[in-house]
Amino acid sequence: MSTSHIGKEDLPRMWQEAELYEAQGLYDHAILVYQNILTGEPDNRKAQAKIVHIQFLRRMEETTASRGSPSDDPSPRLALDLGVAYMGMNLYEEALEEFRQALASSPAFHADLFR
Repeated sequence: MSTSHIGKEDLPRMWQEAELYEAQGLYDHAILVYQNILTGEPDNRKAQAKIVHIQFLRRMEETTASRGSPSDDPSPRLALDLGVAYMGMNLYEEALEEFRQALASSPAFHADLFR
């Protein structure tokens, strides 16, 4: 599909594609799709907000990664989110390991894991 001509009928599929990329942690791909949505709808505030949100998350991850922790273990929320991303990529063993880490470091995530 050409990005110069995006029809209204393409937008729902593009939103679904971008959200799938985002859920899998493929932020560069998600941003490209959101930018393509903006090509078709330049004033789409939701797409603009999604791009800003992803860029913010990436900066936060970089800041957290560069700061590091004594044990270099991810936060429970990051481990939980990473587990969900692994599930989206059908990497179930890796997902289970992340969920175990999240649960071990913070039992408060028990409800999130079993929803």
